[in-house]
Amino acid sequence: MASVAGNESTQVGPRNYRADQGFFTGLSIALSLLILVGFGQLAARGITVPGEFPLRVHVHAFLLIAWLATFSYQNWLAYKGKLSRHRMLGRTALLIVFAIIIANAYVTIMVIMEGRLGPDFTPGSFIALGTADTLFFAGLVAWALSCTSDPQSHRRLMFGATLILAAAGINRLLGNVAGEYTEYLSIAVQLAFLAVMAWNDQRVLGHIHKTTLVLVPIVLVERALPHLLGDFPPVADFAQALVG
Repeated sequence: MASVAGNESTQVGPRNYRADQGFFTGLSIALSLLILVGFGQLAARGITVPGEFPLRVHVHAFLLIAWLATFSYQNWLAYKGKLSRHRMLGRTALLIVFAIIIANAYVTIMVIMEGRLGPDFTPGSFIALGTADTLFFAGLVAWALSCTSDPQSHRRLMFGATLILAAAGINRLLGNVAGEYTEYLSIAVQLAFLAVMAWNDQRVLGHIHKTTLVLVPIVLVERALPHLLGDFPPVADFAQALVG
């Protein structure tokens, strides 16, 4: 998670990840809190009643909270230079990732089969959304793990993976005030996090890191895919078959 670094030097320089790991720790905690508030405010306002949801939804929520807690703590461990503990916890984080992949797929399918879709979704668009969220999240985590020797890229990719998961929470936070513009404002919030990251890159590195730039089209493509694929015949037919 966050910044599994091969270099354990404590020197602080413009290109050493420790120079601004405090920034990434704060940004990661802010994103995690935003997601939790997005979901939690619905229950606090009585719009949703947690006790009415099936067990699988509670398991899914628990896994999300576990990921966010681990993600934030891993950033804090990197900030403190506790890299051995960071690596050990990373193994546990992998188990959470695998569990999220399974839970996302199961919950998506069951929502369609039980006819619990929201008014803004068709079976095709919902299964496209669930698939895109899962694959992009898992793909960014896998990419991050492939470059643990490059902490600058690693921590940005882990942030990007969590930013993908953030869309659902942001949508719920904005839904009651933004109406038909919720989707656009939600994307704007995601891009705003990347803009803040780009600002920090320029401040610390003197340029915008390539991984920060790559995350922008990744977020945009991930948000567009459900709209593009929801009516694609193979996707729509498969989703309709789940309805029965």
